[in-house]
Amino acid sequence: MKRTPVRRTAQRIVQRTLLATGLLAVLATLSCGGRAARRARNAEHLLRSEIAQAEARREASVGALTAMLSGEPSLRAALAARALGRIGGPAASAALLAELAAPDRGAGAARSSKDCSSPGCPPSRLAAAAAALGVAAALQDPAPEELTAVSTALERALGRASTPRDRAVVIEALGRAGTAQAQAALAAELVGTGPVAEAAALALGRHGRRRLPWSAQTRAMVVAATARGDAALRLAATWALSRESLPGVAAPAPAEEAAALAALVARLGDGEPEVRAAAAAALARRKLAGRAVPALLRALGDADWRVAVEAARAVGGAGDPAGLDGLAEAAAARLPGLGRAPAGVQVLTEALRQLAGHGGRPAVAAALEQILAAAPQVQAVSPVGAAWTRCLARAALLRAQPTPALDALVGCGASELPLAYSASVVVDAVASGAGTAEARRTVIERLLQDQDVRVRAAALPALPVLAAASDDAGAALEVERVIAAVGSPEAMLAGAAIELAGQLVLVVPDVTLDAEPGGAGGAGGATSGRPAGTDGQPDGETGEPPWRDRPQARAALKRLTAAMVARAGQERDPELAGTLLAFIAERKLASGLSACQSAARDRSPVTAGAAARCVAALTSEGSASSRPEPFAGREPAVAPPIELALGIPAGQRWTWIITTNHGEVEIALDGTVAPWHVATVVALTRRGFYDGLDFHRVVPNFVVQGGDPTESGSGGPGFTLPAEPGSLLDGDSYRMGAVGFADAGKDSGGSQWFVMHSRAPHLEGRYTRVGQVRRGQDVVARLLVGDRVISASVRAE
Repeated sequence: MKRTPVRRTAQRIVQRTLLATGLLAVLATLSCGGRAARRARNAEHLLRSEIAQAEARREASVGALTAMLSGEPSLRAALAARALGRIGGPAASAALLAELAAPDRGAGAARSSKDCSSPGCPPSRLAAAAAALGVAAALQDPAPEELTAVSTALERALGRASTPRDRAVVIEALGRAGTAQAQAALAAELVGTGPVAEAAALALGRHGRRRLPWSAQTRAMVVAATARGDAALRLAATWALSRESLPGVAAPAPAEEAAALAALVARLGDGEPEVRAAAAAALARRKLAGRAVPALLRALGDADWRVAVEAARAVGGAGDPAGLDGLAEAAAARLPGLGRAPAGVQVLTEALRQLAGHGGRPAVAAALEQILAAAPQVQAVSPVGAAWTRCLARAALLRAQPTPALDALVGCGASELPLAYSASVVVDAVASGAGTAEARRTVIERLLQDQDVRVRAAALPALPVLAAASDDAGAALEVERVIAAVGSPEAMLAGAAIELAGQLVLVVPDVTLDAEPGGAGGAGGATSGRPAGTDGQPDGETGEPPWRDRPQARAALKRLTAAMVARAGQERDPELAGTLLAFIAERKLASGLSACQSAARDRSPVTAGAAARCVAALTSEGSASSRPEPFAGREPAVAPPIELALGIPAGQRWTWIITTNHGEVEIALDGTVAPWHVATVVALTRRGFYDGLDFHRVVPNFVVQGGDPTESGSGGPGFTLPAEPGSLLDGDSYRMGAVGFADAGKDSGGSQWFVMHSRAPHLEGRYTRVGQVRRGQDVVARLLVGDRVISASVRAE
């Protein structure tokens, strides 16, 4: 029967209705799925906010966070464990040790046992607890007995770790919290492959940084690992060799060190540039560069500037005459290629620093003159680089003259480089003994009268040189200048003076420098490290410079000691307070006991920790029984005055755009690991805080650092942030392009940020990482001290 038009119309209506119904069903399903995804994102957002707020309350939240650990593995439990590690202290460690020993149960444990790394797969309870214990140890050194307990528990956990991820995480924690007894277990993991073996090599390198000596067998296994097929393992093992602690009693035998030398020279030819750079650095650190000069001279021409920078440091440090001549020639040879490879300015300036005291060598002098003549070539690539080139090359040539005109160095950077930065070149020349005593005094006086506090602070380390060339009264006057600066309200000037006092007031058993009876003088400040020569020439077996033996100078040093104790009693800045309290502790100054006891209640872990060590040192030689209980009587922690939601926006991430005078750098921020720090970046950027600030610190093949409103390294936004470092579970790798926050100790970061030139494993677990450069690493490679941020902005994605 034929279908009538009416029937066909009805059929079409039914078909359309069914189609619409189906589409609606699909849309409904998608809508439900979308709502479910939004609900999940919002729930995670609330959870992360809850944990971050608890972290900011520090020890007051330990009980609540501990309660979140029980049950099967979950994101909640993992975040709570991480928070406890960041907070630290006996109660948090006890909770984490219990969690480390607990078996994983339930569906979450089944997912974790598959070594899943997706967002829906939380880490095992064992891995979360181990990672947190490692972070706790990296942030704040535990007492020896606590460290032993943690190390033993981690070794046991390593035997239970059933997946590569869990094993790598436990191994990483053993690097941060393990004792020397754990090294056999770590070395055994080097024979494996992949992330586990890499983690073992890095852990052994961290033991070196912690001054735990290696056994001969461990050293041999690390040396062998430098030649393995895995590039990541080769880099880790090479880095570990650069960090090995080499105390005299445990120094490698000649044959062992010959094996290390051969391995490192071989790595100078590695296919990976970071491995080559690490090998050059290791040769310098192990004082083997003098036996590898030909290979290092070849490395000076490496296409990767980071390798050439490390080779320049190694050759310069070795002091080999032929090597120095070759370094000068290599520096001059960089000039024609700067247009094509502008990061070569890092090699040029580093080479000039290494040649500072060798301008009297004919080959070096000829190269320096050539470099000065080519300054316009550098100017075209980097005006700031050209200024540094002029200053450093002129200083090297002047220092070789019998009676150099040191005044000519003042302002050598012209308009491109403020005196606040170039003053270091002048001070180094004075510290080297260049020029007459009168010329040195004249130029330092000029710096000390400058209106810029950064210039005055830079000049202070030269005062001992002036004291050494003065009579007794003159030497005492130089010490009085330091005393005045110690009491200065300008934090940067006071900080420089406090650091200098640590070098002036030595620990010499037969000298009493305490302002009250009962104290003994002490040796070497906590922040020593100025170039040799800044303290005058040593005399006799004690190493005490002669000017200190004179009556007026000795009396002035006593007054300096009293000034340090007085400032310690009132200092609130964590960095300055920590240095002052360490000064008191190292010299056993009984007059400082009350200051240390009072500071032990400070909310800053830096201040409170230094105070606890000070009290222990002054009461019973640092015994465990005299060590104040961490957090006992402490002022409660206060959350930063920042809107936390900015750091962990639901369903989106932030991109930070830094526009510099060399171009733009784009950084992907990660609020899931460091919500307080990311929130701070966003808030400060929106206020224009970072606009116009200089990069005040650059260490080639390490970091570029900025974000200090004082452009001195001692400034911040007026508040501090809770430390938020991570572990392997957070992808916490300080590799090339990683962006982190600087601090002066736990919970003392503020606004200063840095970006990496190369991998730096020793920063991992200690400094908060906020993101990764996504575009503009070539710009980062060109930045020098004195370059600047033109503007900064954030974009939500």
